[in-house]
Amino acid sequence: MSSGQMRDAIADFLEGGGWGSRLLQQAAARRAGLFHAIDFGVVAGGTTDCTSAIQAALDATAAAGGGVVLLPPGTLKTTAPLIVPTLVQLAGAGTKATKIAFAPASALFAVQLGVAAGDDRWQGFRDCWLTCASPAAGAFDIRDTARFGVFERLLIEGFSAASGIGVKLSGQSSCNCFHRFVQCQIKTFLAGAVLSGNANANTLQDCHFSVCGTGLDFTATGTDTHGGADNFVQRCEIDGSTALALALGSGANRNIFSQLQCDGATASVTHHASAQDNAFLHCHLSPAPDANTLALGTFLQTSFGESDETNKTRLRELSLTEVASTPPDPSASDVARLYVKGNTLIIQFNDAGTVRYKSLDLTGTGVTWVHATSAP
Repeated sequence: MSSGQMRDAIADFLEGGGWGSRLLQQAAARRAGLFHAIDFGVVAGGTTDCTSAIQAALDATAAAGGGVVLLPPGTLKTTAPLIVPTLVQLAGAGTKATKIAFAPASALFAVQLGVAAGDDRWQGFRDCWLTCASPAAGAFDIRDTARFGVFERLLIEGFSAASGIGVKLSGQSSCNCFHRFVQCQIKTFLAGAVLSGNANANTLQDCHFSVCGTGLDFTATGTDTHGGADNFVQRCEIDGSTALALALGSGANRNIFSQLQCDGATASVTHHASAQDNAFLHCHLSPAPDANTLALGTFLQTSFGESDETNKTRLRELSLTEVASTPPDPSASDVARLYVKGNTLIIQFNDAGTVRYKSLDLTGTGVTWVHATSAP
């Protein structure tokens, strides 16, 4: 074979779709900072433990100087925490495509940041559905050395409104700060998000907390002695809380809540006497905070209790995520909830103490609403 024929044969092999072509694709992707988790042994399907394979992809990306680990569509089972290194992002194919099913044998968190010695910076996690099975401690454990994390378009789901933490931002030794959570849905935890200790200067934007014991908890947890400070919460919604929507504990100072919608079973907001300079701008809080809370915080253009004609929110589009269980009964008379469960659109209404349900089957062609006093 001549040198020209040898060259042509090698080119055909590399470009013909075989493993040679795959090697070229891998090399090009890695030069661009992209690492495919399937190249490290990740297998979708929900039965193979993918923890070690995903961690190997994360570590290889960090060793290369940083980049993005791309997760394939499908269900990826994990059984131990994924530790996201500095300068590494983990990206799925979308909340309806990539699901990480965390099934630990003990009370662990699914994802950890700030584990390495020294500063951990610029991590990210996006476009995934993350579920936590019992006895998980929660979804995200973001420790005090972590900085500048970005978390976008995540569906984070626990197993009980009486157990676990969706997002835990805490720390004593240094500031756990400048993280951004954007367009995340966090549901079915004892606490949707906890910001305590030196969890400062973080942003939660366009997030939805539902069916949690407490939606947002700015109180001391673990070894922390005070709540988080100087955080910004914008256009977030907290509903279906079995206890309260927002808790501001001792030391939770100078937090700003803008366009926050709160619906708590027992209270919308509780405010510790030593929590100072927290501000609520253009918010709606139901039930109305007590007199002590109102005296301690700053409330500007904020409505309380049932909305009237002057503070109704007008929506161009309403997106509903299907719920697995019926939300708690509306706590006040003449209050309604709208939700989707089992391909059925349901209106839940407190009619002077009697909870009524109007339901519509979305899979059929009919338009007949069914009335009941028990949940469909």
